[in-house]
Amino acid sequence: MVVVNRAFARRFWPGDNAIGKTILIGRNTAFSQVIGVAGDVHNQGLAEDPEPQLWLPFPQLPWGDMNLLVRTAVPPMSLAAAVHAQISAVDPDQPVTGIQPVDDLMDTNRAQPRFTMLLLGLFSVTALALAAIGLAATLAWTVLQRRQELAIRLALGASYDNLFWLVIRQGLLLAVSGIAIGWIAGFGLTRVMAGVLYKTSAHDLSTFAVAPIVFLVIAWFASYLPARRATSVNPIETLKEG
Repeated sequence: MVVVNRAFARRFWPGDNAIGKTILIGRNTAFSQVIGVAGDVHNQGLAEDPEPQLWLPFPQLPWGDMNLLVRTAVPPMSLAAAVHAQISAVDPDQPVTGIQPVDDLMDTNRAQPRFTMLLLGLFSVTALALAAIGLAATLAWTVLQRRQELAIRLALGASYDNLFWLVIRQGLLLAVSGIAIGWIAGFGLTRVMAGVLYKTSAHDLSTFAVAPIVFLVIAWFASYLPARRATSVNPIETLKEG
């Protein structure tokens, strides 16, 4: 008798009922019959797809150790003594070690990827903030350097609205240029990130579509203050300073 998981059934009997099928295991000379199909278990890690697995009754394949799972509606550790007593009743010499809730076991397994994603998130937010600050500082410096030009434009009949949209367009043009370069570079470098992604393609289209929109919104807000500063230029005083 043998129990297989769903991944095993899907691989070897796709679209068919696995119950009643027979398989030859290892060096056994007799076929074993499948008597049940169990749910998939992520034994290789939460980020890995379940592998085909099978389970044999312990008498058919004795092993040096065993894991016992107990489902309970009360706090798990409150039943540790009772479970230990039941095991001792069956075999007093059987040692019981490593008792812990499944939630703690899963948290331990998730600790490394969670820490990795936390670092990536912090670096991403920092890069986003630096990009916004850098864009705003660059535009503010540009407006300061072009005060004479802006004053001449006003003297020749340009309106403050014209200056406002001139600076906004310049900021968006810088952002679009950076987005294009980053999009191309990101598309080529995402293979490096493929190992830490779960159920997400390295070339996820939604990410590549949403990220430019986010940066354009940031570029708009980063361009707003320099654009408002451009509208405060006094052409007479600025030309006298020149």
